[in-house]
Amino acid sequence: MDSLASVDVPETRKLVDCFGRSLVADDDENQHHNGANPRRAIFAPIPKVSDIALINSPLVTGVTMFDALAPIGKGQNMLLIGHDIQDMRQYVCDLVSMQRHSTKCVYASTTENKETVEMLTKAGLMDDIVLVSARNMEGMDKASMAAEATVTAATACSIAESCALDKGMDTLVIIDTIDHHKTLWDATTRVLVDVFGVD
Repeated sequence: MDSLASVDVPETRKLVDCFGRSLVADDDENQHHNGANPRRAIFAPIPKVSDIALINSPLVTGVTMFDALAPIGKGQNMLLIGHDIQDMRQYVCDLVSMQRHSTKCVYASTTENKETVEMLTKAGLMDDIVLVSARNMEGMDKASMAAEATVTAATACSIAESCALDKGMDTLVIIDTIDHHKTLWDATTRVLVDVFGVD
């Protein structure tokens, strides 16, 4: 599986697709294939609890409401749910702005890629983040779109894990939505039921 689905991203890459391939025309493609960069499986095994550092320092978000009422610790997962996409995007910009000098930030844009690029550019954050972007999903069925979005999220996590494990960096991964994960779960479950039956 590692050889079929693995990713590497040189330090110079800032905008990549769901397989880690550059989306910027003037990137040096030879740099991607010369073997100098560590590779990591997109769907790597989840680290054991014993391999994960204790959560003992805060990740300051820059949003007083979060930092005071629901602080995030480094090494922690946090699900942020909201209804106003503009507010949510502003929180992301605040968070990346606070972390960009000390942390490798990776953003998985599973939908609305153009709007995401515009938001990060307007906030002056494009140079401080690796943006993993789903490819154009026009004409795809829902299950294929969900698979593409899920791989995009997994690739962002793999890039961050590689930076953390291979380079000892603090990393921050932002996945814009996990709605597609449920769609993929439903689609794959239907296939399994069709093949093997409900039992």
